[in-house]
Amino acid sequence: MSRTFLVVIGLAGGLLISDLAGPSVSFATTSDRYKNYIIVTGTTPQQTIDGVWILDYAGARLLFFTLDQQGRFLSTELDLLQVFQMGDASEQPRFMMATGLAKTNQIQDLLYLVETTTGQLVAIAPPTAQRTVLGRPTIVGPPFKFSRN
Repeated sequence: MSRTFLVVIGLAGGLLISDLAGPSVSFATTSDRYKNYIIVTGTTPQQTIDGVWILDYAGARLLFFTLDQQGRFLSTELDLLQVFQMGDASEQPRFMMATGLAKTNQIQDLLYLVETTTGQLVAIAPPTAQRTVLGRPTIVGPPFKFSRN
């Protein structure tokens, strides 16, 4: 057998194997902060476009934005005082957040949100879009208390 024939067979075999393996999915996130705001990105349940989480310290609100298939912005928000069962903003909540992956029936991003003054952590799943209406973010279980404050 000639070398050319073996190279062609090797290339064809490699292409066949890579095609059978299916596409690989890669995820990337980023975060930043400015004064009373923190922003992080993560995937949406549709996995075709990123979602943007914005935490507003002063208003104790968590906002979520994404685009629908027509390119229109969809948004929703959560009251963090209610999520962490705090009386009011006079308790001066302090937050940290990061996104991560959850492998359930499908891979999806979770937002991990920590309130440091009460020592609580929640995991929040991004909302799903139904036509042009964005649902509410889903809090995965009750807040987990990691501190004895």
